[in-house]
Amino acid sequence: MDTRVKGALLNIVNMLEGANNAIFERNGGVYSETEKLLMDRNVKAINDAKELLKIASVENEPKYWTYAIGGDDECDAEFNSMEDAFRSAEDNFEEKCANDDMKTSREEDVEIMEFAYGEDGEKVVTQRIKGVVSYVYYHGDQKEHGQWN
Repeated sequence: MDTRVKGALLNIVNMLEGANNAIFERNGGVYSETEKLLMDRNVKAINDAKELLKIASVENEPKYWTYAIGGDDECDAEFNSMEDAFRSAEDNFEEKCANDDMKTSREEDVEIMEFAYGEDGEKVVTQRIKGVVSYVYYHGDQKEHGQWN
């Protein structure tokens, strides 16, 4: 990210934080609906700008991939490609389903994430891709499921 863009984002963060502080000091914690809406929008814009700055801070770092299935915590493993992360998510979901007592086919949302490590060692997610993993439960005669010619 260009240094001018980084500087502009930092200025926006400072300006919006200053605006929220001024509203707070003026009203002592009692706000009109319009002021609440303005402050909420400012906080969202501040958080978005800070996230962009975090991403920019790792743009030259090596990137890795991981995943999270069904909104659960993300997997601890890191992969060198998106394809490897997705394949592992499929294998993990299939194994989980096969070990459950439920004898049904299922689907679950999966989020594949590209990330890098920041200077502080924290994972910084730079890209999120949504997808679906599925498990097909086969029972009885496999001929019934089109597995035999």
